[in-house]
Amino acid sequence: MKRITGRFVLLIATAAVLPLLIYGLVSVRNLTFGTEQSVGVGNQEVAQQIAAQIKLYFDTQPEMKLRQWVITDAQGLATTVTINDIVPGRKVAADFFTSTTSFQPFR
Repeated sequence: MKRITGRFVLLIATAAVLPLLIYGLVSVRNLTFGTEQSVGVGNQEVAQQIAAQIKLYFDTQPEMKLRQWVITDAQGLATTVTINDIVPGRKVAADFFTSTTSFQPFR
């Protein structure tokens, strides 16, 4: 009789615990997959937002050259930079892009 009782208890314990273990493993797997998908989609959305904020314009004749870019900030304001009258090989002074006024936006 003890053998039957022991087997019955083992059977009941297995029947109760095994579905919980399987459910736990499936849940962890689904959570891992869902998290990977969520992070991947989130990263793609951020990359698309950044790409939408920087637009590059090229001339293709006689060769491909960058001619203009437009950067849109978080407020939706666009800054356009256009490159004109390019002379290949011309030297540019070291201070060409140095501003003579200081930028202090929080004054």
